[in-house]
Amino acid sequence: MASLCLRAWRQVSSLQYLGILLLAKREWRMVGKIILGSSLSMIAWSVYNLAQFGTPVHLGILRGDINQLVFRAGYIIDSLVHPSSGVIYWTPILVPGLVGLLLSRSTFLRMLGISSLAMLTLLLLRVPIMYEHVGSGPIDIGGILVTSPKTHTDMRELIRSDNNRYLIVLAPFLLLGLREGIGKAWWWVSRFRKKTTSIC
Repeated sequence: MASLCLRAWRQVSSLQYLGILLLAKREWRMVGKIILGSSLSMIAWSVYNLAQFGTPVHLGILRGDINQLVFRAGYIIDSLVHPSSGVIYWTPILVPGLVGLLLSRSTFLRMLGISSLAMLTLLLLRVPIMYEHVGSGPIDIGGILVTSPKTHTDMRELIRSDNNRYLIVLAPFLLLGLREGIGKAWWWVSRFRKKTTSIC
């Protein structure tokens, strides 16, 4: 079930970037086909839920009690900068890649940068319920007993693996941002060299 949740998150993120690309290129016909195709899937999903659970929308373990959207300074520190779990340490391409995307002259790449930053922000505010129950034993999540981490060290290992699995969808875009950043840095170095040469 956890694997399914992770795959769903990655698929939604990938579709988000695909949608941005198609809208940036004004591929209205393709956007229409995607909406039509996904609407047929949603209808089939709703009919199945109605037959099985009596409601067209049944989220099960995804219904909201597995995660909380809250501001927790401790969780943000653990997710961002703690050496055991922070994405700055465990996903070193993140910062230069994001900066390169956000400073790019390309509107499309800047949009990718903003979307990537939004996803990172969501990850920092998406606090797993296990974070509040470290060392308290199994907890019920959507009718499924889930074992809580025994120590904060175990929790940080979970945060590290969790966040990096979510952020893996950003890797191709961060590489584009890294390329942009290296290009900009090289341009500034070349400009500085020309100035110093002309002064001499």
